[in-house]
Amino acid sequence: NSWIIPAAHTDANEDDMCDVCGNGKKFVVDSVNYATVEEAFANASNNSTITLYEDAELTQTIALTDRKITLNMNGKTITFANDTIGDGIFVVTGTAELVIDGNGTLNSASLLNDYSMCLWAKDGGKIVVNSGTITNVGAKDAEDNGTFNNNELIYAGANGEIIINGGTFIGN
Repeated sequence: NSWIIPAAHTDANEDDMCDVCGNGKKFVVDSVNYATVEEAFANASNNSTITLYEDAELTQTIALTDRKITLNMNGKTITFANDTIGDGIFVVTGTAELVIDGNGTLNSASLLNDYSMCLWAKDGGKIVVNSGTITNVGAKDAEDNGTFNNNELIYAGANGEIIINGGTFIGN
């Protein structure tokens, strides 16, 4: 019997392409590549850095409860246009901390809920925005019952904390 052992994925010439399979980097956690940004966050350990190498369309809110993670947007965009619940792109709680760097864009422009938030810190969670564009332009203008717009672009409640050191904020 013979066995074919797949070669390790490498990028010896540092062109952001795998020398073995030819695929590009997508969402990298401390040098490990993941197919989706959700997988990258699920597999990131405390004090990890996630670097984006392509844009992402979320299928669910990313919830952090107990880890400090740095997100290097690397000039890329994360969009969550199909947020049906209204928890936004990130909800950070407990002892978790999310640090956002890298001049990319977070866009929570959903027409499917009444609260198109991008960032939500609550119950002790902490978010630090150092750079990037945070937006929900294109979100629903009013609640389903016709009352006021609840599109809080960023929201800190119940002992949550959001620290803004930089960035551009464009609300609906």
